[in-house]
Amino acid sequence: MNITGVVLALAAAFFAFSWRITVRTKLKPSKNDMAFTALVDFFAALTAAAFIPIFGLKLPANVNLVGIFLVSVVFSAVGDFLILYATKNADTADSSILMPLSNIWVLLLAAVFLHEPLSVFKILGVMMIVLGSIITLSRGKGLVINKGIVAAFIYGWLITGTILIDKGISNNFSLPVYSAVFYFLSSFVLTLLTGGQPIKKIVTEFKINKFWSAAVGAQWALFSLTLLFAYSQAEASRVIPIMRVFIVMVTLYSVFILKERERMWQKIAGSLIVTGGALVLAYLK
Repeated sequence: MNITGVVLALAAAFFAFSWRITVRTKLKPSKNDMAFTALVDFFAALTAAAFIPIFGLKLPANVNLVGIFLVSVVFSAVGDFLILYATKNADTADSSILMPLSNIWVLLLAAVFLHEPLSVFKILGVMMIVLGSIITLSRGKGLVINKGIVAAFIYGWLITGTILIDKGISNNFSLPVYSAVFYFLSSFVLTLLTGGQPIKKIVTEFKINKFWSAAVGAQWALFSLTLLFAYSQAEASRVIPIMRVFIVMVTLYSVFILKERERMWQKIAGSLIVTGGALVLAYLK
């Protein structure tokens, strides 16, 4: 994996970290989480669109890709709602530590559909990530389970499909175009799912958080763009593990800054094991 791919994956990790901390520390409680997510995706689309003059306009010639693209939009729209919900309703570290479980499906499906090579070290890296997640969530003889963690777990399944589609078809677009259209459509889907008087609900959400809703959307778009550019430099099964180092950042921030001290050493140990798994996936073949 070249240095550009590593830098872009680490940039994606930073933006993944920053938007989660913004959500956790700056936002006032929403009246409607679906409407708020639609608002965030709208600001993400505007942010991505601002990069189009720099990188140009490119759309796919193959109309069959449109259907695949729309499937990815639906997955992402629901996933965006779930991850925002999880970030608001679960321990900051816990909601983040579950996300690498999607590496299992990314690894297997990337091998099947994208023909990316599968190796013993990749499997070992995924196993380390799973072990780190289990250690973090362990409490006595059971695991910590709440509605936020369940939402994060379901998000992991949905984002696997989005990652594979992004990796498979995004090179047919100018990447800012891909991201901007993606988030505009995602915002539209979420607006429909909001129910009666969706625009009024979205306006209400903007009045509650104003600048911060735009800030989360901008961070979200920058995460998406850096990850898409990283895909253009390396295999999805290697980019994603490096991006997952945001979990260590989130864990340390939640323990030492947000004072979420329950299972402190488990969280730190788990995040380090996850990071080790990411390094195995990234640097060993």
